Amino acid sequence: MTNVMTVKKEIRILGLDTCRKGVIIGAVVRGGLYLDGVLRLHGADSTNSRAVAKYVRTSRYYPELRVVMTHDKRQTLNGKRLEKAVGLPLIQVATGPTPGYRRYLTKNGTANIRTRLPVETVTRIVALTWTQGKMPEPLRVSHLIAMSKPVALNRRV
Repeated sequence: MTNVMTVKKEIRILGLDTCRKGVIIGAVVRGGLYLDGVLRLHGADSTNSRAVAKYVRTSRYYPELRVVMTHDKRQTLNGKRLEKAVGLPLIQVATGPTPGYRRYLTKNGTANIRTRLPVETVTRIVALTWTQGKMPEPLRVSHLIAMSKPVALNRRV
């Protein structure tokens, strides 16, 4: 597993959202400032932590990633298995109180987080990536994309 010793202002983080059934959307964000890319994994493999890890490791963004964040309401992914298979530290974020998660107070609100990273590192990452809304930016963007509906471009208004 990659060790996050220093947290730079533009740390690249992959936010994975599993709110849409059968689809995992990932957003690669630099700090809380720039969207670098979007990943989409759908089908039967979307609940298999090893398949998700393989998809992340083979993406073009993997060499620059330092952390993976997940928003997994239904607990479809095995966090320990995913962290080990991806080789990057994992930060699991819940919007409400969840057993086994620790509360972090930030200027934007409260986050419930489960991770093996040191408290100081998590606090710095959350502070850098949480610019607005109820979640840090990598998860907020991936959640917005996951919950968006396709639009027909040929329709007349």
